[in-house]
Amino acid sequence: QTVHIKAAYDTYINSALPNSNFGTFSHIDVDGQPASVAVIAFDLSAIIITAQVKQGYDPSQENQHRRTAQTVTEAILRLYATDGSSSGGGVIYALPNAWQWEETDLTWNSASEDVDQLGATRVGSIDEIVYQDVWYEVDVTAAFTNGLASMLHLMIQSESSDGVSFA
Repeated sequence: QTVHIKAAYDTYINSALPNSNFGTFSHIDVDGQPASVAVIAFDLSAIIITAQVKQGYDPSQENQHRRTAQTVTEAILRLYATDGSSSGGGVIYALPNAWQWEETDLTWNSASEDVDQLGATRVGSIDEIVYQDVWYEVDVTAAFTNGLASMLHLMIQSESSDGVSFA
């Protein structure tokens, strides 16, 4: 079964504007200098509940497990480049412990407390050359090697000084 999930929330943080929040912006930036790091969250709880109902899950039973034994066979992150780069791109990391951040509160200065990077795992990368007004699809299936949780948090970083923006 194929399921399409839109981001629950997203933002980026910028080292040159360490106390600024960009959660209401319609794009996310990724850049190496000054550093801009994108953070995206996906709510997967509907998938888990659907799978549990099919497996006989009874929501009235509080002691039942929230995770299921189902397997994600493919996960594709789709990003639309609103600003390209001749050397941008980026590396995508799954953040299994980053459950604390809020889209409209996250800043560069608060990120170390709000976005727990413990256990961050590289799960994909975006081409070095990114063309404006083009959709990019990145296989991030590796984000599910430890199973399916109710939220998926991804971070995109770049070492390039030629940044890129995605919508």
